[in-house]
Amino acid sequence: MAITKSQQRKIKKYAKKIKPLTWILAIAFLVVGAGAGYLTITQVCKNDTIEVLGTKAITYTVGTGTTTYADEGIKAIVFGKDISSDVIVESNLDQVGENYQIDLSTPGDYYIKYTINHFKFGTVVKYRTITVEEVQP
Repeated sequence: MAITKSQQRKIKKYAKKIKPLTWILAIAFLVVGAGAGYLTITQVCKNDTIEVLGTKAITYTVGTGTTTYADEGIKAIVFGKDISSDVIVESNLDQVGENYQIDLSTPGDYYIKYTINHFKFGTVVKYRTITVEEVQP
């Protein structure tokens, strides 16, 4: 709906009646409110982190049999809240219960991939790499 010319005149007339002190107070409240909001959000978010716990790169030498690796997981804190339970974990290792089995007789690179989706950080992907390598003579 368009504003008529008489409505425009009334708006301009009303805007002229607003006292300068009102404008100053409105701007002051806006600045104080923005500053308080900024301080609040920086305090709430100062410890936000998404990090892999423990060693990120593990190396074994080729041997016989298997070994069990107990993953330490990932810590995800956003807006002061622990959201680690929302992390999606994938791996190319065999999982037995809470642990992973590493075949020491087969050299290669293995991984544990952690993915989390959150509107603050977007999609974050972190890795723990596990390498089984042959002994170099």
